[in-house]
Amino acid sequence: MSDEKKEAAAGAAAKKKTKGLVGKLVVPLGLVVAGVAAAQFLLPGKAGAHGDGHEAAAPPEHGAPPASESDPHAKTSPTGAVKKITYLLPNVLVNLANTGAKRFLKMSIALDCELPDVGSDDEARAKLDALKSQFHDRVIEMLSARTIESLEGRESKVALKNDILEELDPILKAATGGRLAKLYYQEFVIQ
Repeated sequence: MSDEKKEAAAGAAAKKKTKGLVGKLVVPLGLVVAGVAAAQFLLPGKAGAHGDGHEAAAPPEHGAPPASESDPHAKTSPTGAVKKITYLLPNVLVNLANTGAKRFLKMSIALDCELPDVGSDDEARAKLDALKSQFHDRVIEMLSARTIESLEGRESKVALKNDILEELDPILKAATGGRLAKLYYQEFVIQ
């Protein structure tokens, strides 16, 4: 076989390897990118594109009664509409009780709020932003009084959710006439 034919054969083999390698990398990479894009589009409750911690309004829960039915004292708009918003609180980092300041809890939470329809989402978020310091302060007070033992296990975390809701709901109700429907842990780390 001549040198020219050998070089041509080697060049063709190299092109096949390159095409195979590109195909092996591009196709999976394309699938990953498509999956991430689909997840961003389809999954509710993710932070807004601006990274400001605000989220899109939560869709109504299936079978959940409006705030006016579940709480006769809740204020509603003249039309009776209730605006549902998921609101992120800033991270909380506290030393746990009875640890000599050697153990801490880092936690972040999201609140499902039901507010009387006061207008736009921005207006509703402005009302929640005005309460953020009060919410944050109350959560810090509650958590810094907890011990590690009181936070262990699933039941303890569920009880803590209920305790936080009971503490924060009156603040929201007094300021807006709304209510807190649910609380979600975004992060819960004990060190």
